[in-house]
This record gives sequence, C-alpha cells and structure tokens, in this order.
Amino acid sequence: MISTQTIFLRDALKQMNARDEDNNLIPFSLRLYTADRKNRTGGQLLYFENCVISKLARLTELQKKYRRLALKDKTIKANHWENSTRNILLLNSGEIRTVHIRLITHFNSQKIIW
Repeated sequence: MISTQTIFLRDALKQMNARDEDNNLIPFSLRLYTADRKNRTGGQLLYFENCVISKLARLTELQKKYRRLALKDKTIKANHWENSTRNILLLNSGEIRTVHIRLITHFNSQKIIW
C-alpha cells in the first residue's frame, strides 16, 4: 500500500543504519526499480520487506558463505559511495542484494523525495 507520507532520501539512508535500544538493527522495507546500464535492462519494480544493511548485520555462517561466494566472482570493488549503492540483507531468505539508492521509490511505505 502506498502512503501519501514522504521522506527525504538522506533521512531514509540514516534510518537504514538505525538501531534500537538493544543495539539491534531495525528492519525496513524498500520499493525500487531495477536498472542495468551495461546490459540495457531494467524497469522491474521490486519490493523487499524485513531487510537491513548487510555490513552492519551479524551474519550467520550460511550468510557468510554466500557473501564469500558472491565476492569471489567479482573482480572489482563495489565502491558503494561512487555508485550510490548499498548491500541489503533480506532477513526472511538470508539473501544479500545490491540496490541502487537513487532507484528507491519508497522506504517503509513512505515516498522518497529528493
């Protein structure tokens, strides 16, 4: 469900790193579009629920193994700052996904504005 509330992208990024009083990450939801300039594909709308920033999460052994395998195939560094990307951990499946922050349309059902 799309809400009429809005949130600035910078505030959404701060909330992605937020922790509760027990120092646990606070899960969030994202709605975003896909895009791949290299392959000229994209435009698919994705919705992720119950996710956290992966670098801040305490990973299980299976998730660590998945991360090692994913990094093994990459020959270049991610450069998240330059590419405006973040790695998120989907808590329901344990999958780690890279998302482009400029393609996020909603954060916790709030419309992203610049």
